[in-house]
Amino acid sequence: MKNPWLAAGLNIISGLGYIYLDPKRVFGWLILISTILLSLGLLDHSSSSQIYASSQPTIWDTASMFGGLILWVAFVIDGYAEAVRANRRQQ
Repeated sequence: MKNPWLAAGLNIISGLGYIYLDPKRVFGWLILISTILLSLGLLDHSSSSQIYASSQPTIWDTASMFGGLILWVAFVIDGYAEAVRANRRQQ
């Protein structure tokens, strides 16, 4: 039996509570990875702190874009899985 308070507390770091809950483990890892990538993209990096002096995206911009994409995919997968579970409960 999983402790709901522990799951909630672990989710202070996005995704850890879902990793703790076995059926949501993949969702949790996707959320955690996307949070890390989005955070890296938001950091102020001194080498790329020139305000859009070049039109080339930096590695941090790319990390942030992948973080957003992974987050979107995580919610798509979770929505699909929840619908499948709901259908199984109704049968």
